[in-house]
Amino acid sequence: MKLLTILGLIAIGSFLPAKMMAQKITEDDLIGSTWKLEINVDEALEEAEREMEEEDNLLGEIILSGVSGFVEGIINNIDIYFEFQEDNEMKVYVEAFGEEDRDYTTWRITRLGEILIEDSEHFKTDKNGSYWVYDNGIFIQEDDDRDEDAKVFLVKVD
Repeated sequence: MKLLTILGLIAIGSFLPAKMMAQKITEDDLIGSTWKLEINVDEALEEAEREMEEEDNLLGEIILSGVSGFVEGIINNIDIYFEFQEDNEMKVYVEAFGEEDRDYTTWRITRLGEILIEDSEHFKTDKNGSYWVYDNGIFIQEDDDRDEDAKVFLVKVD
């Protein structure tokens, strides 16, 4: 009977969505740590290029090839850091083109083990708050149509 129960749990686990299988992380694991935002621009541009080719959109391909170097240049000159602090406070600082800006927001761990970084007056995400799933030592931005290759993720810097 125990073997049947274990096999049943394994079978159920193999069908759970990725966010349910995310590794758990605690507040104590995060407080005092700093994470850097990484954007896999190459993967995103390759995906856009594939879409343009599939649609046989020559004008789109030309525009994309002209813009891709510009986008990469900008992304390579911007660093964004998230510092998890006590009482669910978070310092967000951006270093771009020799300038530095700081803002504060809040964060929390959801019951599913996701990190929710809230929007603030000056700090906005593309959604109303941004969910991150901890997986293999990095945080991957949760997206309903996320594919296997993370395009936006956080890596620990300290």
